[in-house]
Amino acid sequence: MYLLHFERPYHHARHYVGVALDGDAQRRLEEHLSGHGSPLVRAVVAAGIRVDLVLTASGDRGLERRWHNRHGHGAALCPRCRQRKRGIRQLRLFTRERRAAAPNLLQRIAA
Repeated sequence: MYLLHFERPYHHARHYVGVALDGDAQRRLEEHLSGHGSPLVRAVVAAGIRVDLVLTASGDRGLERRWHNRHGHGAALCPRCRQRKRGIRQLRLFTRERRAAAPNLLQRIAA
């Protein structure tokens, strides 16, 4: 099992989940990058988007199907997206100045 992360979205997709039957995810990535894999990954590479192998796990086609069925939740499995999401949350924390200004802002919106 492996998860590929696309540097930027390709239409709706940011990730690709696949299975390497021989267990060699790196070899499978090289096949994808050379155009002998998934049509999605081939299109992503043709669009000039970088593709990175970000996660490998032992598993079979059953686990691959469960990962595929999580439509849009590849980010929950992707270490790179989880790290980015943590960083965004930290930026949204209120500082003392912003917390003090928040009631005034709400009063202005309500008026």
